[in-house]
Amino acid sequence: MGINENMEIVMAKMNKDDTWILPVLGDENKYMGFVSKSSVFNKYRALLIRQGHYLE
Repeated sequence: MGINENMEIVMAKMNKDDTWILPVLGDENKYMGFVSKSSVFNKYRALLIRQGHYLE
């Protein structure tokens, strides 16, 4: 996946291929790291908790 790829597309790829980790490629297909479904879910969960505190 490319470094600027939309997260909805990334999650769709993960679901389609039943994978939890994808490599991230930058310019000239240089390996930049990886993204994991777990890290995405953890960030999303933290965001929901933070937004919930604003509603109290």
